[in-house]
Amino acid sequence: MKNKTRIILAGILFALLTFILFTYSAQAATLPYNPPYTDNTFTEEDIYLLASGIYGEAGADFCSDEMRYGVGSVIYNRVRHDAFPDSVHEVLYQPGQYGCIYNHWFKEGPNENCLDIARNIIQNGTDFPPDVLYQSNQPLGHGVYLHEQNMYFCHL
Repeated sequence: MKNKTRIILAGILFALLTFILFTYSAQAATLPYNPPYTDNTFTEEDIYLLASGIYGEAGADFCSDEMRYGVGSVIYNRVRHDAFPDSVHEVLYQPGQYGCIYNHWFKEGPNENCLDIARNIIQNGTDFPPDVLYQSNQPLGHGVYLHEQNMYFCHL
């Protein structure tokens, strides 16, 4: 009888722990990994530039919204990271970083979809870890966080 009671209690304990773990994981998954600035220092010009960077890097029709979100997240993470400049403008125009500043997509300005993605990132943060600071058509840094279509989003 004691063994049967122990087995039942162990089963109940296992079920309870599983429930707690699942509930915590589900709640954690809904929160942004990299929350927005609390002082929200981004201006409308910053949002427009972020959207232009997204459009310049991933504005082609074949690019997915996930790729666009990734581009915006990397720019956002760079602005927040100590190793990179402190503004969207300086991040985009940092020598050798964003070649899109010379292409027609960047120069013609973003479409409404890219503006919406930029606003979403600024207002809600990003679920990309803060150390995802590279995007390229090849793996860079210390590991790939996401590979979307022909673009890699990588850890510092």
